[in-house]
Parts: sequence; structure tokens; C-alpha cells
Amino acid sequence: MNYNLNNRFEYLKKYLKESGEYIRNARSEIARETREKADGSPVTSADLWGNKFWEKIIKEEYPDDIFIGEESLSHKYPKGAEYIWYVDPIDGTKEYISGHGSYYTLIGLTVNGEPALGIVHEPHTGRVIYGSREQQPVLLNGSDSPQPLNGIRSWSESKRLMMRGIGAHKRKLLKEHYNIERMKYVGVTHNQLGSLFHKSCGFASNRATSYWDLCAPAAIMAAAGFATEFRNNNRRILLNNGSHKAESFYILPGDTPDDVKKAVLEW
Repeated sequence: MNYNLNNRFEYLKKYLKESGEYIRNARSEIARETREKADGSPVTSADLWGNKFWEKIIKEEYPDDIFIGEESLSHKYPKGAEYIWYVDPIDGTKEYISGHGSYYTLIGLTVNGEPALGIVHEPHTGRVIYGSREQQPVLLNGSDSPQPLNGIRSWSESKRLMMRGIGAHKRKLLKEHYNIERMKYVGVTHNQLGSLFHKSCGFASNRATSYWDLCAPAAIMAAAGFATEFRNNNRRILLNNGSHKAESFYILPGDTPDDVKKAVLEW
């Protein structure tokens, strides 16, 4: 079985258009097909379709891998599993339902718990952002040649940090000690990828986040040389630890000082 990451991407890329067209075309009819999940978040028939679609595509080619979709009936898997796919068929379901704002399909692969391959697909535009251990981040837009995404790669280039779940007091301390400005909304792409579009210097969150919303962006940013760390109970975790949520995490340039990384998560 071939575990080459770029080969895996080329296999999945063949199906992105079909997935994107279905999700995009279903949007106008989706309001009447929406229900509420147990956690209060909305789910649509397009979410469910996308989950089944990608599970079928991935398991047909990689039957021994673990597949965890947001809408999968179970999120359990063997702790320590080598290859786990995390898929969110529609990240931004509320925006998708409302008809306003961006939404994405996120496909990520962990290898021994570390994000190794990431695909962020924008069904509403057709754009694809891809990165892996074998490929620095690129933007694919229709038939155009892949466009390298260089963006901000160094901590010294910007002190604008996208923050989620980080209170005003902590933001004040980060501003006073490190001159870190809060970036509220990236606007041009998935917020965790803002650095690749010169909008932020990274992402930090103290809000519990599911692995299917973390894996793909984190893999892309790791491919750009960014440092990632995920924590539960203030301890570093891998994304094959038997859970499916991280309580806090950061995605920061590789040259970010250690004291800044510590402050972002612990202050």
C-alpha cells in the first residue's frame, strides 16, 4: 500500500470537484433540511452527505486507516493509531445555512498523532489549499498552476495574532509584554491559515476545538514551518490520544520565542 502523502493528495483531489459541486448546489435548499444536534449545533443533509462521501472515498483506497468525520456515528478509535483521517464536510455550517460567509471542507491526516497532510477546500470558490510533510503550502485555483503560499513565516514580521477564547485580561498582558495585537477576522480564507495570506502571525485558542477542525489547517501550517502544540489539562497531546478535542492550541511561526509560546497558552 502506498503511503506517499502527495500520492494521497492526488487521489483525493480527483473528488474535490464532485464534493464541492454537491455542497454548493445544495445550499439553496438546505434551510428546510437542517436539524439540531445534541450539542445545539446545526447539521444539514449536505453535512451528512459529505461525511458519507469522504468516508467511502478514503476507505476504498486506504481500508486500514481510521476515518473520523464530524458527522460519523462514532468518534472512537484505537488510541495510538498510526493513520487517522479527520474530516469536516462543512466547516462553517451556520454560514452555509445563512447564505452569508465562507464555509470549507477540511480533510486532514495524522501520522502517529502529528498532522501530516491538510486540504482546505472552498466549495463556494473552488479554491484548494494543500500542504503536507512533502509539500509546502500551495493554492490551487481552477486550471492555474499551483501557487506557492509564502505569506508571513517569521515571528518578527508581524505581531497580529488570531485569538479565540482568550479573555480581555490575557490579551492585555500579551499586548503589554509582547506587543501582540489581536486579529479578529482574517476574511480571505480559513482563519487558521491567515499567516499564509499576510493577515496574521498565527493562531491561538483556549476554546475546546475538535480534531477535525484542527488537523487540516495545522498540517498545512506545519508544512510552512510553523510550530503547533495541542493541550488537554495543560499537557501536550497528540491527535491520536483517544480523544477528539483539544482544550487549547497554538499555531505559531517556528522562530516564535519559547516564552511567547508559553504565555499564549498559560497566562
